[in-house]
Amino acid sequence: MKHSPSTNELPPGWGTFLTALKTFVDDMRPKIDEIYDYKIFTPDDFEWGGGTQAQKNVALRKHYNLKWLAASERGCLASKEAIARQYIVDFGGIRKNSGEKISHYANAPDEELADGKLAGVASWSKVLSIRNPAAYAIYDARVAFSLNALQVQRLGHVGVWFPLLSTQNATLKRVQRPFANIKPKLEHRIKSRVAYRCYMEALIHAVGNGLPDDGEMILFAVAPKLARDWESANTPAKE
Repeated sequence: MKHSPSTNELPPGWGTFLTALKTFVDDMRPKIDEIYDYKIFTPDDFEWGGGTQAQKNVALRKHYNLKWLAASERGCLASKEAIARQYIVDFGGIRKNSGEKISHYANAPDEELADGKLAGVASWSKVLSIRNPAAYAIYDARVAFSLNALQVQRLGHVGVWFPLLSTQNATLKRVQRPFANIKPKLEHRIKSRVAYRCYMEALIHAVGNGLPDDGEMILFAVAPKLARDWESANTPAKE
C-alpha cells in the first residue's frame, strides 16, 4: 500500500510546483521521441520490432516487469535478484552495489524501499519501476536536477527543492555545485525521507492518465540542457 506524504511534509509552494511540472511535461511530451535518444541495453531475450528509443525503453521496462511477475509467481528469489542486478547494472550502468544490496533491493517490500532512506535511490527505484511501472519510476541525478531547474525556467525561482544526487554526467557534475547555492530556505526543501514519495506524487499528477515513464524520461533527457541553460544565464560575461 502506497503512503502519500502528509500535508505538513509538503513545502509551501507545492501546488505551484505541481502546475509548473505538469505544464513542463505537457509541453515536452510531443518531443519525447526527439529528446530521449539514448542507446539502451538490450538483453538477449528481449524482442524488439523497431521504433523510437523512448518506445523501446517503455517496452523494455514492460519486458522486465513480466519477467519479475513470473519469478514472483514461482517464488524464485534467485531469479528476482538476477533481474534486479541486470536492470541496475546492465541497463542502469550502476556497478557500485554489493551483492547484498542488490539482494535487499530485490526482496524488500515496495513500501520499505519507497518509504526508506534516499541512499541508493538511483538503484532501488529502478527495481520498483520494473515491479510496478504504473506506480513507480526512476529517481536519479538527472531527474532530481530537472525537478529543480525546470522551476527556475518556468517560475524564476525554486519553490520546492528536491535533494540532488551525485552524478557521472560531466555537465551536471560541473553545474550542480554552483546550482546548489540557490537552494531555498529550509521550509521549501523536501525532506530526504519523503523525497521519493513526493516525486512520485508529483510525477503521477503531471502525466495524468498516462504512465510515469513519460514524465521520467522527459526529466532525464532534459537535464543536461537545463544545466547548460542555467550555467549560461549565471556565468558572468568575460570582459
